[in-house]
Amino acid sequence: KDIIRKQIVAIKNGDFSESTRPNYVDKIKDVIKSDIYLNKSYKSVDLIFRAEKFTLVPSELFDKSFLKSYFKFNYEFSDDEEIHFNKLKSANAYNLFVMPASITTFLVNKFPEVKFYQQGSPIIEYLVEKTKNSNSEAPTVFLNIYKDCFDFISVCKGKLLFYNIFKYQTAEDYLYYLLNVMKSLKYEPGKTDIKLSGDIDENSELYLKTYKYFPNYSFAKITEDFNFNFEVPEHKLANILI
Repeated sequence: KDIIRKQIVAIKNGDFSESTRPNYVDKIKDVIKSDIYLNKSYKSVDLIFRAEKFTLVPSELFDKSFLKSYFKFNYEFSDDEEIHFNKLKSANAYNLFVMPASITTFLVNKFPEVKFYQQGSPIIEYLVEKTKNSNSEAPTVFLNIYKDCFDFISVCKGKLLFYNIFKYQTAEDYLYYLLNVMKSLKYEPGKTDIKLSGDIDENSELYLKTYKYFPNYSFAKITEDFNFNFEVPEHKLANILI
């Protein structure tokens, strides 16, 4: 992404679905070695990592010396994992997450200026800022879809109301979690604006399930600040380019 010319320069997709944790680093090395853009030097590098083990801590309660203690409330912490955190200024909170140490070590050596982000952090910051001056009292729900899980983020008038990740195997699983979360949050399907991004399109079963129950939906768009001239649908990349 060229921030001077406000343009997305290149996009490339790599499939890691068949990789298991022990050979993640080898896969990453191969991808970087074979890519002309990833072999260049950059002033800054941002890496968004899909971390399902995360926890949000209010800023007033955050203390860097208690990172492991925060995580032990919700997750088991293994020796090959290390904790990272993103400060969510707009939400007045910290997003704590874990990454395999082997991956972070390699990437820091390759890109000394790299900054790590959990996948929800950029979206939360963007949505909270975008809705600060909204006149609508209705919440906005952002669903970022992966092949085996999805992020559910809800904001309203500049406040983060809810964020969690739900794993699914079938479209019925996806719909079950979506309906139950909406019900628990007391969101009315006809009055809730839903933005879809990620691995979903108009022909997918997940899309048809969403369309059936939630009429106020649309595909997410990339921020208007950048010029996007690729054949890839914008919503496929909105979670990383907004």
